[in-house]
Amino acid sequence: MSSIFAQTKPTTSNFFGGAQSSAAQPSLFGASTNAAQPAGGLFGASQAPAGGLFGSSTQQPAPNQGLFGQSQQQQPQQQQNNLAGALGQGLNASVNFSALDAQAQRELAQSRLQGAGLSNSVREKTVTQQLETLVGKWDPASPDTLLQTYLYNAANPAFAPFYHPAIGESEKEYETALAKKPEATDGNTWVPVLIRGLKALGERVEYQAKFVQNMQIRLHEMNNALSAIIEKHTQDLSVRIDASRRQHAAISARTLRLAVKCQVLRNRGYALDSQEESLRTTLLELEKKVLDPVFASREEEIWARMVQLRERARWLEEEGKRLGSSVNGHKVEGTAQLPADVVASARRILRDYDVQIQQLTKEVNEVHREFNEWNETRAR
Repeated sequence: MSSIFAQTKPTTSNFFGGAQSSAAQPSLFGASTNAAQPAGGLFGASQAPAGGLFGSSTQQPAPNQGLFGQSQQQQPQQQQNNLAGALGQGLNASVNFSALDAQAQRELAQSRLQGAGLSNSVREKTVTQQLETLVGKWDPASPDTLLQTYLYNAANPAFAPFYHPAIGESEKEYETALAKKPEATDGNTWVPVLIRGLKALGERVEYQAKFVQNMQIRLHEMNNALSAIIEKHTQDLSVRIDASRRQHAAISARTLRLAVKCQVLRNRGYALDSQEESLRTTLLELEKKVLDPVFASREEEIWARMVQLRERARWLEEEGKRLGSSVNGHKVEGTAQLPADVVASARRILRDYDVQIQQLTKEVNEVHREFNEWNETRAR
């Protein structure tokens, strides 16, 4: 049997005179060690050579003859031999691998990966690619930026199907935003608009501020127009109404004198002809129309509505100033969002104001028509 430094021992004999030789047996550091040859046992049985510590085959004793002549057979421990051999090969490979340089290590690793059927491509991105990806996430011009969202613009339902995503937009994201649009209000539908970056959002806020300023300008124009209508009514219609009242008083007096004379003539027994009777009927109808309180009440109602509209215009002007100051305050504070309730309230106020203006125009035209009819009747 060899020692730990690969020295061999001579052949020895067993207890009953059998020869025992040493065969090659691996030592601790890979040197071969001569293992013992089959030796006779106590009853003449022979033993096979045993393996070393790392990698040589170790066999169990050969079939022994038992005490009563029975033979025993043991299987070789092949799995343990393979494990020890793999461990020895890995140790030698690690020593050789550490002795190589970096380039040789990479080539050796690639060759081993290819031999094992694995891909040698590196999945991790380089630093440059990672920086490009990071810049693309925060660059508004990049389609993969995180600073993007969909806002909605009001549009006519008849023209809404003609809106489509712009060049560079994702069709899938546009369809998703279109499916999540708010419900239609005031007969208008909503179409999505892609906003990328804080600059685009700031431009949208500035556009909304300009829109509010334009609404304020329109309110000023409507207020000035209403003031002009009231002034014209005061200077023109009031003077004409006063003149008509004086004429009405004179005509009423003449009609009363004529009716008295007609009554006197009838009481005296004079019969009225058809022309006089038609004149009398016409005079009674005119008196009924003139003395009708509906005309005066209607005039007062129109005047009250005009005063109410003027007060409403003043309130709208103050509301517009407050809304403008609120928008300017949002711009100073850095917020880039106009409250939806403010826009809806302004739209509703403008719509009500337009309806009232139309109603006022209709009533003024009707009064003007009735006044012209009355002038034509008086001219007859």
